[in-house]
Amino acid sequence: MLPFIADNADLVKADYFKYWSNGNDKYETIAKKEAYNKVFTPSPEVYLSNIWGSIWSAIYLNQMIKDNHIRLSETSGASFQDTGFIFKTNICAKRVILLDKAFLHYRQDNKSSSINSKNKIFCVCDEYDDIDEFIRKYNLRQWQNLANRKRCEAYFWNLERLSPENRQIFIDRVKPFLLQVKEMTANGEFSLSAKKYKKLELLRKSEKKFLRYYKIRDFLHKLRSII
Repeated sequence: MLPFIADNADLVKADYFKYWSNGNDKYETIAKKEAYNKVFTPSPEVYLSNIWGSIWSAIYLNQMIKDNHIRLSETSGASFQDTGFIFKTNICAKRVILLDKAFLHYRQDNKSSSINSKNKIFCVCDEYDDIDEFIRKYNLRQWQNLANRKRCEAYFWNLERLSPENRQIFIDRVKPFLLQVKEMTANGEFSLSAKKYKKLELLRKSEKKFLRYYKIRDFLHKLRSII
């Protein structure tokens, strides 16, 4: 990866392996075939969804980070800081290269990782609040619609991993934003999958039924793990 940094790239990101303790590996691509091994500049229009994850499968030009005042946010227990860092580096980088090779094996079954903590309820909210502040502070308003979309997707992801009790606490905080999403999409600010639209409509009609959907999902997931 280092030769590409020498080629004046701000960010070089590679494919990676998902790794399990039983020795299984799964190769994960981060982009479509035509996007690899060439320089491009990220923009709200040139958006490759998979590059927004995997902070650890990339190297970053130190000067780019310093020039754009990019910092990891200070959240308790070192939780989900990669969310803000990934967004900030991807929107500030001018020269990005994606590699169709994998170097890193990312463990999937670490029970103590942040993603598996059912009690870290609002960290994802704090990260997107920090992203919004970064956008305002450095006049990057062209990225706000994408930030709103990523926030919405992150909230749905968080709802899936939380315990039922914490899910209720979480929805009490994020429901006002989620109910605004339909208006955002109607105005053409961004779009969502049909499945997410259905979830938003369910939330609008009945919070009780919305939360029941996730309880049923939890039950089916547990059932599949037993069978």
